[in-house]
Amino acid sequence: MGRAINKVGTALKRLRDDGIRPRVLVVLRAYLGWRFFLFGAIVFALVWPASKAAADPLVLEVAEASARFDQQQNAPVINIVLKASSRRPLAEFTTRHLRKFVEFRVDGRVMTRPRIVEPLYSGVVLLGSFNIEEAKDMASRLSSGAARLEVEAASA
Repeated sequence: MGRAINKVGTALKRLRDDGIRPRVLVVLRAYLGWRFFLFGAIVFALVWPASKAAADPLVLEVAEASARFDQQQNAPVINIVLKASSRRPLAEFTTRHLRKFVEFRVDGRVMTRPRIVEPLYSGVVLLGSFNIEEAKDMASRLSSGAARLEVEAASA
């Protein structure tokens, strides 16, 4: 029995390290039986790190940012184009958080708190609620890499 418990613990750690999702545990249950599955589930709950929603914010790398006047909003906005390395993580993040509110922050300051209605695959983000001077300053800081852009699920 001790060897079986070690197998479960090793398998769960390997799953965690490989980033495999919890639904794979159904296969383990079929292979090891319900008693070992129950023990494994308890170990899994203790070993598995917190969900990505509760993880650190997703830091996005900016390729280019520019301030412009948006005719629809009748206000200055910052048009941000992300580097290729940030496009896929943002698309995955917004896919996981559909119909939920998220916060886009620059240097820790919440810039916007939109509700995600569709995944952002393009790698382009618009931030609003600025006067023209703030928008130009923020765009130049983001373009130069002096400011940090991050996104995180908004707390309720």
